[in-house]
Amino acid sequence: MNGKYVTDKNPQRDHSLEDLDKRIESDRRIAVTAFEATFSQQVVTAIAAIGEINQIANARIQADTRVAAARIASHAEVTCIELLSTVELTALKIDKLKSENSRETNVANKKIITQFVDEARLEIEDSCNSSVEEIKRYGDMAIAQVSENSRTAIEKIQGHVAKVKADIEQNEKIAVEKLAVSKEEERTLKSAAEDGEAARLKISRFSEEAANKLTEMSSEAILNINKLSSAVLKEISSVVTIAEAKVLKMKTVTLSRLSEILN
Repeated sequence: MNGKYVTDKNPQRDHSLEDLDKRIESDRRIAVTAFEATFSQQVVTAIAAIGEINQIANARIQADTRVAAARIASHAEVTCIELLSTVELTALKIDKLKSENSRETNVANKKIITQFVDEARLEIEDSCNSSVEEIKRYGDMAIAQVSENSRTAIEKIQGHVAKVKADIEQNEKIAVEKLAVSKEEERTLKSAAEDGEAARLKISRFSEEAANKLTEMSSEAILNINKLSSAVLKEISSVVTIAEAKVLKMKTVTLSRLSEILN
């Protein structure tokens, strides 16, 4: 060759081996460096996005849980007060009846008193049953909301990771194509081909590392969301159980009080 090289594409154009080497090496460096920079930026951005989605999802799940727990507890408390009020109002009505009709026969009074007590008992039964159903409904709504928030967050993370992985794969393809151009030069017999392959492997390694890092981060975030969601669902179920027990206990107390009044 005598220090000269003629390409097949343009046989009239001569290049010194030194110039050709510099150009090929420059092409490789640019391709690898550009991909590495893009890789780093995409991974950093993706990790930040995954962390933000995770934070928002956790905050939303916790907020929904607090609201649901307060709503359920408040409803149970209000129901208990209403049950007590029903009994006390019934007692007042009976006291007033006895006072106003003290001269009437005990039989007549007892008949009216029994009617008051029966009406109060029905009201307590209905109120208690409605309250328990409402508490369960609030609990089901809260569980559904938490589950939906978790599902949406996980889908966002998975979608974001899939998009970034696709972008990285596309950038890898572009970078490898740029490397292939330099390897097409006939001067690249063995050493140039080996150098080009090394550069390609480096780019492939960057891509694989990016995919692995994103998979790891997304798996951790999804695990965290699922873990919190599971704990919260148990908490909501517990709140529902406690609220129901409180209402049912008050039902027993008020019905017992009605029996005392009647006797």
